[in-house]
Amino acid sequence: MIPLLFESPALAATIAGLFGLLVGSFINVVILRLPPRLEWEWRRECAEHLADCASRASPSTSGVSPESVVSAQGTSSPTESVSHEPADGHEPGLVESTGVRPESVPVDFSPAGSDDEVNASSRIDAVSGLERARLGCDQRPGCGDRTAESIDPEPPGIVFEPSHCPACGMRLKPWHNVPVLSWLALRGRCAGCGTRISAQYPAVELLTGVAFAMVVWQFGLGWQALAGLVFTGLLIAMSGIDARTTLLPDSLTLPLLWLGLLASTQGDADQGLFVPMDQAILGAVVGYLALWSVFWVFKLVTGKEGMGYGDFKLLAALGAWCGVAGLLPIVLISASLGAVVGSLWLAFKGRDHGTPIPFGPFLSFAGWVYLLWGGPIQALYLGLVQIG
Repeated sequence: MIPLLFESPALAATIAGLFGLLVGSFINVVILRLPPRLEWEWRRECAEHLADCASRASPSTSGVSPESVVSAQGTSSPTESVSHEPADGHEPGLVESTGVRPESVPVDFSPAGSDDEVNASSRIDAVSGLERARLGCDQRPGCGDRTAESIDPEPPGIVFEPSHCPACGMRLKPWHNVPVLSWLALRGRCAGCGTRISAQYPAVELLTGVAFAMVVWQFGLGWQALAGLVFTGLLIAMSGIDARTTLLPDSLTLPLLWLGLLASTQGDADQGLFVPMDQAILGAVVGYLALWSVFWVFKLVTGKEGMGYGDFKLLAALGAWCGVAGLLPIVLISASLGAVVGSLWLAFKGRDHGTPIPFGPFLSFAGWVYLLWGGPIQALYLGLVQIG
């Protein structure tokens, strides 16, 4: 069977496509579950930070535990990248901010026993009371002993949590998880409650299957194909998350960056899997600094943020995979595609041009296209430059 796969590119691509359908089903889980889990972890970190500030501000209130302090919803973690400001129409839990932000907590760091100690304590009590009132439990006995998990339960896990209907909670049967076919057989509705199932599920599965087949068709069986499949899966997951939430998580962009640099150390000593090591390192550095510079120039001129740090990291990762020579074509392709598709989307939705549009999916598409067909794209680009 293995020799036959090497002799028949069509058969190898078909098997890769079927495997991509299965991977696409898992990518759907990542797209839907990773952002809520990140937000839950950020709120936990904020709760611990607020409790720490409270204990340092006044020893008399050091009994406040991290579990009894609930932080602001939608607060971004310093270790995760926000691609853009949230756009209207996204899930409320991902874009609406309620509660007390860490920077709004009036903490007094005066030494214990000073004249301001009472004021600091009263401020902390006021914040605690405000937060308890938001939870509707400021008058209930024992409410202060509630844990963060009981107020905001931990979201489902990504790998081991079984799939279920978000509307009725029914656990899906194995035959409900067959990529694409199950959605068609169920006519896009839950078997338990009849709730409509988003077309995102079969769309992501089909996209992943087709992309996997094209990667194997282009590179054949080998290390290049394997690396290309990992590259493709991560880009699809990031694109889906960015399109839904305007977030590009560090937990996906940074591994993509390191894997790109690692790929440059494999294969031929002077070539790497896709580009030489020096080109990969230079591509990562220039890719990050290019969008970082555009960001700050735009902000200094307009006073607004045109993109987020997640876009910088994504372009740096693409530079590590495609080399510094691929950055300009990737930016041109993504910018052109983003301008056309973004304008059509705004017109269709009736939104004004100030509405943020996720840039990650366009960067991902351009980077994926360049990795597979970088040679012809470079030749076409150089030809157009010479003609011009």
